[in-house]
Amino acid sequence: MTEQEKETRDKFLTEAMGECWHEVEVRVGLKNKLMCYKCGEHYAVTKEAFGNPDFSTWTGFGKLWEWFHQQPKSFKYLFILTFDTDIGTSVGKIFLSGHYFQSDFINPDNFANALYQFLQQEEP
Repeated sequence: MTEQEKETRDKFLTEAMGECWHEVEVRVGLKNKLMCYKCGEHYAVTKEAFGNPDFSTWTGFGKLWEWFHQQPKSFKYLFILTFDTDIGTSVGKIFLSGHYFQSDFINPDNFANALYQFLQQEEP
């Protein structure tokens, strides 16, 4: 996956979580600050300071994992069933929060990619 594809994925997931994917706007009069033109928050000089999540990191994984577990049970079961190739078995899986997860989902990119794919299928 290219960096551009990761950014597209991360933007989609951030917005699916109900958060702002910050976009830079330079404003005259904001000394050494940038502003997100979507939510209006102000940030320090660099674009990186905007704090858009990077779901390829363990910090990003944790944020996505917490959001996932705040979703209704039906959402989680449908997600698990979508990617579970061995329904009814615990082979190659980890039991977390009352669910068996494919152990390869306990990886930042794998989990983010799976959620991205799943949520894109759910869009009208």
